[in-house]
Amino acid sequence: MIALLAALAGTVGYGVGSILQALGARRARGPAVVAQPLYLAGLGCDGAAWVCSLLALRGLPLFAVQSLLAGSLAVTVVLARIFLGAVLRVRDGVAVAVVALSLAIVAVAAGAESAAAPPDGFRAAMLTALAVTAVLSLVAYLARRPFPLALLAGIAFSGAALGARGIEADDVRRLVADPAAWTILGFGLLGVLCYARALEAGAVGPVTAVLWVVEVVVPGLLGVLLLGDQLRPGWELPGAIALPCDVTDDGQVSGAIRSAVNEFGRVDVLVNNAGQGLHLPLDEVDPADFRAILGLNLVAPLVAMRAVVPTMRRQRRGSIVNISSGTTLTVLPGAGAYAASKAGLNMLSAVAREEFAADGIAVSTVYPYITATEFHQSLRAGARHTGCGRRIPAANTAEHVADVILDVIRSGAAEARLMPEGFVGR
Repeated sequence: MIALLAALAGTVGYGVGSILQALGARRARGPAVVAQPLYLAGLGCDGAAWVCSLLALRGLPLFAVQSLLAGSLAVTVVLARIFLGAVLRVRDGVAVAVVALSLAIVAVAAGAESAAAPPDGFRAAMLTALAVTAVLSLVAYLARRPFPLALLAGIAFSGAALGARGIEADDVRRLVADPAAWTILGFGLLGVLCYARALEAGAVGPVTAVLWVVEVVVPGLLGVLLLGDQLRPGWELPGAIALPCDVTDDGQVSGAIRSAVNEFGRVDVLVNNAGQGLHLPLDEVDPADFRAILGLNLVAPLVAMRAVVPTMRRQRRGSIVNISSGTTLTVLPGAGAYAASKAGLNMLSAVAREEFAADGIAVSTVYPYITATEFHQSLRAGARHTGCGRRIPAANTAEHVADVILDVIRSGAAEARLMPEGFVGR
């Protein structure tokens, strides 16, 4: 809630600041505008709004914050009508309403901010982008064309927002030494100069519109692609694809991964959830059944991991979650064959986590307790175990287990255990 209120305050601040800067730009030209009182007041509003945006970025994804801040365009258009005498036609009012509705939808669709660290080379790339933007801004400033200037102002403010997301320092000394902090200042200064120049040469409405379109699209896209920002769970489904796949068939697994890459251009997460139980005393286990569940519970996750790792390695980012079982954390007669297959998966996960860490791939293991699904109605053989006299707590819901998996994906934690207290160990 605090992050959302901060973003809304930034929206109003940027809108008021745009009008004050436009008024100042009408009364001064070139470098003299920086001494114009109204322009300075507008910068003050921008500064306050910028601080609000930094607060918002601590709790909301980058694309959500930028989209909410873009609502200042509506504030700017309305205030321009009042203080600058701009004509607000019916279609302009409709456009403002559509923008406001669209931004509200984006805000509702936003998930939690990603906890993932920026990818390797992020700071070097930001410094390079700052240098390139500075050169282009100088050329555009001298040419005094409003729309290229507004475009560069949007790019510069986008760079400042990305820099804010890249800061990892937790004290003043480290903050001063962090290149990401300096890119915020550099990009912010370029954005202010380009926007002021654009207001000198063009109308505040169109100039501000160009700025905000760029400032939403650029950091929003990079936030999703590089920083792990996500939509609220379920909002991605309209763009999802469903594929039938027998995970014990290597060819079908490879085909499913290719389809995902062809459709979305990347693979961010693999969850190895398919599995089957075999709940019989060991002297009653059919070796053929044991080989079958080893293929499904142990070999299939290895095949799937091998299929996604090349793509994730190219991305320098990815998350693999292997669903094990709480039976591997205790000695449970009647579940030995099933527990053995999942224990093998535990070791695969632990080794994979070490081997793939340098590639930016986090491998995690989730240990569910009994889950309220059809699992025990579709055992390879046997029946649900009774816990050998122990009281069996109520099963977890599938939704609860899904939330735990999502938390592991976001945090990159090595494991998550859902076993009730007292159910670990013999």
